[in-house]
Amino acid sequence: MRIGYLRTDAAVEKGIQQNKLLKKIGAKQFYLEAAIVGKFEKKYLQQLLLEIKEGDELVIASLEHLGQTPRELVKIIQGIYEKGATLDILDLPAFKQAKGSAQKRVFTKLVLEMQEYLVAQEQKMLETKRQAGIELAKKHGIYKGKQVEYAANVHNQQKRLVFELIQRLLAKKARGERISISEIARKAGVTRQTVYNIKRDLTASIKNKRR
Repeated sequence: MRIGYLRTDAAVEKGIQQNKLLKKIGAKQFYLEAAIVGKFEKKYLQQLLLEIKEGDELVIASLEHLGQTPRELVKIIQGIYEKGATLDILDLPAFKQAKGSAQKRVFTKLVLEMQEYLVAQEQKMLETKRQAGIELAKKHGIYKGKQVEYAANVHNQQKRLVFELIQRLLAKKARGERISISEIARKAGVTRQTVYNIKRDLTASIKNKRR
């Protein structure tokens, strides 16, 4: 089933035109999220995400209607994809060329992976700043460091097992298996940030061994 979703300020002409467009393309079900004092509560988006099912197609005028940041979009699109549903983003040319739901599902996955890439790039920038701050603190003799929570040698057995699981899944991803950071986090029962931290530490360890 084609489901339309639109976030708009009813007073904005652009929103009105997008509303008409979504109805025109044949959405059988429609959710309109109106702004309240300039803010969106996402009430209908949350309802939609609970109700959407395998084979459904979520039609949106623009990707920004689902979320405003890559992290937010990863969470939402991951939920849609895992339920077996797809996106149809009207202002993204690739979706106009898609032939059938199978191809739209491929494009949905690509959009998800692009947002995950943006999250990773953002994380790299933050890590660069963090390392610069650590080096400055070390220079002034005030850096104490942080105890590693997940590693092969931590005292907590459960956290060692989680680390080993993430390590195996990251190795599969490195070998080309199509598994996202979000999927790894979900299987391990940790946050994506934890997976990124472990990935960073493993990469640094490998580089040190090669020196």
